[in-house]
Amino acid sequence: MERATPQYLGIPAPAAPCWHTAHADLHWANLTNPPRILDWEGWGAAPAGFDGAIL
Repeated sequence: MERATPQYLGIPAPAAPCWHTAHADLHWANLTNPPRILDWEGWGAAPAGFDGAIL
């Protein structure tokens, strides 16, 4: 975020309050019943709430 936000938006990156492990490619096809998350090859650190925001 620190590099991409200024590069593409021309504004400083906002301060992320907290970083967590994130799936980074979460969508409905990666969810199962019983509740499981699949397809973790793109995981990494992201701001808190990132996966929920893109779901």
